[in-house]
Amino acid sequence: MALVGLGVASFGLIGLIAKGYGTISWGFFLLHGVALFTLGLYKISKKNAKTPA
Repeated sequence: MALVGLGVASFGLIGLIAKGYGTISWGFFLLHGVALFTLGLYKISKKNAKTPA
């Protein structure tokens, strides 16, 4: 078990996992942000087009 721990420590698994979670977080943030922004603008423009000015 100690050898496995030493192997993981030398490989840098903790840093790799931390970097991966950061990347995944930014990916979800961008995906949801772009979807909300584009769909929101579409729905607002569609709603404004129905109401006469």
